[in-house]
Amino acid sequence: MTAIDANTGTTTETSGDLTIDSAGSENGNETMTTATSAIAPGKPRPSFGRLVEKYAILIAWVAVIAVFWVWKPDTFGTMTNLQNILGSQSALLVLTLGLLISLSAGEFDLSIGASFSLGASVLVWLDVDHG
Repeated sequence: MTAIDANTGTTTETSGDLTIDSAGSENGNETMTTATSAIAPGKPRPSFGRLVEKYAILIAWVAVIAVFWVWKPDTFGTMTNLQNILGSQSALLVLTLGLLISLSAGEFDLSIGASFSLGASVLVWLDVDHG
């Protein structure tokens, strides 16, 4: 569909979702053309590459587990080993949840690493000395 504005001499052509505006000069020799899309701006559809980039850490973690599961199935692929791995990371999980509170408030707490190291050292010291 083509529409011409008599006051400004602007021609507007609309085809589906695309609108093209052409404005001519007084002598008609020069034309400026702009194209705009009528598609509403929103979230871009996620592509495969974008999904891989977003979940790269999780994919790498699953790949490492799969490699060791195939390589050493009698030692790595046991329920006891899974319980040991998840049990040893529980302190880090609690620490991460505490860090999440300060990060959601917009603050970055650098002392979280020092607190974790001190807590781990005291835990080992108490375990050795006091059983």
